[in-house]
Amino acid sequence: HDWAVNWGSGDFPTGTGVQDGANIPVVAGKYHVKFNSLSGEYSFEIFVVYDQISIVGKDGPFGAWPDDTPNFDYYLTQSTEDDQVWTGSGFNLTTADTTADDSGIKFRANTAWTVNWGSRDFPSGTGTQDGPNIWCQEGTWDVTFNSGTGEYTFVKSSAVIDVLDSKIVNVYPNPAINDLNVDLSKLDASGDVLLTVFEMSGKKMMAKRVSAADIIKLDISGLKSGSYFLSVSNHAFMVGKKFNVVK
Repeated sequence: HDWAVNWGSGDFPTGTGVQDGANIPVVAGKYHVKFNSLSGEYSFEIFVVYDQISIVGKDGPFGAWPDDTPNFDYYLTQSTEDDQVWTGSGFNLTTADTTADDSGIKFRANTAWTVNWGSRDFPSGTGTQDGPNIWCQEGTWDVTFNSGTGEYTFVKSSAVIDVLDSKIVNVYPNPAINDLNVDLSKLDASGDVLLTVFEMSGKKMMAKRVSAADIIKLDISGLKSGSYFLSVSNHAFMVGKKFNVVK
């Protein structure tokens, strides 16, 4: 909230802002914005809302790849709160043959291959345009997919999420200013974990998916003074911890 330090540039949708530079000539629309305060580099990526998102693939619910027809698409349901979040539940997958090029599954938009997402990671990962097939595993699954970021998470439909005692996770310093250390050393966690920060009213303030480690440093410099709730979760557990921010 101070003009002493500001960045501007005459370039759009990408460029490098400089101190007291020109106003950025944005075009009307909805965007994902990335900005590096050290280099001044920025990018605006158009926020696209799709009519349909589906899962397809030889190891998908219909056991075959489509030929640009809807016959072999398993359609996900769009969230009413966030139009880039899509979910599906109770569908069957088979284990991908990692030696076969046509094995696995992918996400695609609007029953076409113009926009599609793939990645080798399972049960969670970040799909990229024209990425490799997802090497899925056999089971009955629920899925959450974000068409803006490409992030996805598969959870077995029969899975029971353990809600753990908050004492198993430690956060410090508390109160914190710009960085919060999350101590997961008492957790038997592997793979990725999702760190989500909420206001005490329940409003989500930030979320970050990271590789599990004993100590994770979370940048909270964007949070104002107040009390917050941190959720740490993956496909097997969830644990919460309250912390305070003082600026």
